[in-house]
Amino acid sequence: DNMAFIKRSNEIMMHAVLQVMGLTSSSLKFFRDPTTYKPLTPRPFRLPTKATTCIDGNEQNVILPSKRVLGEGYNNVTGFKYFEVRSPLVTQVVRNHFNCPSLSGARLENQPLHSFSSSSNPEEYCFGSHWEERL
Repeated sequence: DNMAFIKRSNEIMMHAVLQVMGLTSSSLKFFRDPTTYKPLTPRPFRLPTKATTCIDGNEQNVILPSKRVLGEGYNNVTGFKYFEVRSPLVTQVVRNHFNCPSLSGARLENQPLHSFSSSSNPEEYCFGSHWEERL
């Protein structure tokens, strides 16, 4: 079906544009407040004293964006861990788009794309760098 092809092509194009514009987990620590332009994650960046449990269950020392930018939780049905972007602007856009004021942010996929050892950006492996297709 031609319309389905066009729709899917648009989705792929939007995904690619967002990736080019910097929507990767390694860029989350650089998010700023849209009003004050102050960093949402304090500088200088520091590795945490405690390892973070990544989406695949492994623990890694990665620089975490502030809780105002990145949150984590567990899916009550599957039991899988997820991360979600919770910056003020992203949260407002998600709430408006889905007409759901209780959403806490936009979830990232909980499927790592490659191994931690081969990644130049360990945050992408740990948190995910793609929007979740489903809520």
